[in-house]
Order: sequence, then structure tokens, then C-alpha cells
Amino acid sequence: MKKLFTTLVLFSFFAGTSSAQTTTVYSYTGTVQTLIVPGCTDSVTFDMYGAQGGGTGGLGGRVTGSFPVTPGATLYIYVGGQGGPEASLSPGGWNGGGTAGQMTTMYPGAGGGGASDIRIGGQTLTDRVVVAGGGGGSHPINSTTGSGAGGGLTGGNVVNNGNTCMNGWATGGSQIAGGLNSTW
Repeated sequence: MKKLFTTLVLFSFFAGTSSAQTTTVYSYTGTVQTLIVPGCTDSVTFDMYGAQGGGTGGLGGRVTGSFPVTPGATLYIYVGGQGGPEASLSPGGWNGGGTAGQMTTMYPGAGGGGASDIRIGGQTLTDRVVVAGGGGGSHPINSTTGSGAGGGLTGGNVVNNGNTCMNGWATGGSQIAGGLNSTW
């Protein structure tokens, strides 16, 4: 199933004393996008999704909310890309998706989805003001049970489908650390 809204960042701009609203939609491009905050705008409302993991990977997380802005400020918008398909060392999606490991040549995994984020004041990771995590990539062994979804305080774990060849199942990342891959 193809992802539908996993790479969408939606902004609404509100003027301080008026009810005027402008909506701008950003989709995946594989590069940073910018927005100069319009005059008379004092807050931004957003609805954004991290990218889905490759193959039949987990969906990206969703984050909604708003924050105050200053007219003329630059927002740097990173819309994550979907992870690569199930293949040997498949690449992760743009903006931080993890590269797939390979347990054996018979069972290559898919890359993880990239995060979507908004940065203010610069383009480093410490300039992030909001992040929607990407979903985990699929693997032939877990493709019937699902990969971990991104989002929340901790991303979703891979569901153990009873396979006894696995020593450990992939875990979701947290607010301060990436998740762990499965071990054979």
C-alpha cells in the first residue's frame, strides 16, 4: 500500500489582529525548503508527517500544533523521504532514515523513512523546533506483522511474529536516541 500523506507539511499563518489565514503545503523534494514568515503574522499552525519506511514499512509519525513566529524570520522545512525497497543495504529515506541492515543475502531489509522537521535560526539538528519521526523499514520476516511506526515519545517496535531465528526485534527510537535493529 502506497503512503498517502506521509510526506506532507501543512502550514497555516495567522495574523495577530485579523482572522485572515493562508495555508501552504510542502511535499517531499529531497532538499530543504524555506519559508519567510509574512508580515503581520505572529503564529504558525502545522500538521506534518514523517515518511513511511521502505517496502511495507511502518508509517511516519504525525505532529500537529502551533508556535509563535516573527515576521521576516526564515523557517527551514525538511520533508522526509520514504526509505528504499527491500534490497541489500537499502538506503534510508532523505532526512535521517536509517540504512537497512542485511542479516543474510536471502533476507535483505528496507530502509527507514526520513523525519520531517521545521528548523528556525539555522539548519543544524539543534535548530529543530518540531519533528515528526519516520517509520521503520520492512523486512521479509516481519512484513506480515508490520514494521515499527514513527512518532510519539517512542516509536513503535517491530511485532514478533513467532520467528525463533531472531535474537532481538527492532525497537522504536526515542526523543534522544535512535531505535535498535533486529539481530539474527
